[in-house]
Amino acid sequence: MATTTASKAGKADITGADVEAQIAQVRDDISTLAKSIAALGVSKKDDLRMDARRKLDSLGAASDEALKSLNQQIGAIEKELSNHVRDRPLTTLGIAAGVGFLLAMVVRR
Repeated sequence: MATTTASKAGKADITGADVEAQIAQVRDDISTLAKSIAALGVSKKDDLRMDARRKLDSLGAASDEALKSLNQQIGAIEKELSNHVRDRPLTTLGIAAGVGFLLAMVVRR
């Protein structure tokens, strides 16, 4: 048995079935909204994951370049040192002996 209510302004009567139908419609709308928000969250998560992956790849490439450059610099220093030792063996031997003497003094203390 449905109840009716008359409005003060003389509008149409609202029944309990009308209220229930409106509540059901609101529930459906909320469910649809929740699904839309979940889909948006998944989309944003995927976008952020792809952006992070691109940045990580870029950082990896930059670190590879820095490591390659550092290896080239070390190679150049090693070659220069090797040439210096070959050109001036006595000077190099004297420097090595002096550094060894200083290290021995530091270690004793």
